[in-house]
Amino acid sequence: MKGWSPALDITRNLIACGAGEIMACEPNIGKDFSEFPVYDFDEVLQKADILLVLVDHDEFKDVDQEALKEKVIIDTRGIWR
Repeated sequence: MKGWSPALDITRNLIACGAGEIMACEPNIGKDFSEFPVYDFDEVLQKADILLVLVDHDEFKDVDQEALKEKVIIDTRGIWR
């Protein structure tokens, strides 16, 4: 199925169970994606308290480690270890 991703399924489930405010960031989703809001990575880094890494895009690998200092990180891809 085009556009299917386990990360999208996880995001849908987090939203459906009311896990709090979800700020999804997926650089490879087209601008016409309207199922839920998709945020810019810099905005997520600035505003989010918890970062859940579900994909290992290059945009995420190159993050300034100082920006992660005060965050709770759940890194399923091992890119920030």
